[in-house]
Amino acid sequence: MSKRMYPHVTTVNPASGSCEYGCCYCYMNELKRNFPDVRKKYSGVSRMDDKALKRICGSGKVYFVGSGVDLFGYQHGLMPAIFERCYAYDNYYLFQTKQPYRYCQLTECFPNKSILATTIETNRDTSLISVAPAPDVRFAALRETKKWLRHDADMPNEAPTKWSIMPRIAIIVEPILEFDFEEFYEQLVKIHPDIVVIGADSGNNNLPEPNFEKVCELIDALTAALLCVRLKDTLFDRYPELPYERWTDDIWRIDNE
Repeated sequence: MSKRMYPHVTTVNPASGSCEYGCCYCYMNELKRNFPDVRKKYSGVSRMDDKALKRICGSGKVYFVGSGVDLFGYQHGLMPAIFERCYAYDNYYLFQTKQPYRYCQLTECFPNKSILATTIETNRDTSLISVAPAPDVRFAALRETKKWLRHDADMPNEAPTKWSIMPRIAIIVEPILEFDFEEFYEQLVKIHPDIVVIGADSGNNNLPEPNFEKVCELIDALTAALLCVRLKDTLFDRYPELPYERWTDDIWRIDNE
């Protein structure tokens, strides 16, 4: 499995077309340079890859839906058909975006057993490396999403939630970039995400990265404050002296916790 993905997931990419963010560190940049078929799929207008969509099937799996392009950017118009496919099968579904305000718009549409992940690499300005929404905008959208989910969970019994397992919030700090400790830590903990995953740049993109001591300080603080903090192999590749265990367990299936 690629170190860029996650343990215990099956990746499917039902959407095609270009990505508007232009992130300089995106692992897809290298794949598009080296593989014509990948370049063709992830260029041009938004469109469905029906063959890939049909790979969502069976039961008891964990699908990462959309690792090659953000489904909640240009491709958001494809989401009803993707959701419909997900509804038909009893799996866990991991979605990930840099535009989590779409979560607020679509919260009622997500299938059962969804994990709503958002990439937030830092609390600082990211405009020189990406045109994705700024980190503070992503944090604000996640706070609104949490409010909506809390409201749904508190509904009276005569109007029960449609989910047997409520959607969970994950924050993906990858690639971790230089940050202001107090502000970044407080923003992360204020969301109180169900899952935090931390990774590092895997492509030698000359990014502004924090030093070893600062990374350890953040990991220690988050681990003390939150229940589920996991470290990707990319983080150990960048900081090989990290005094922590590598991520091996399955955090996606809530009934396994």
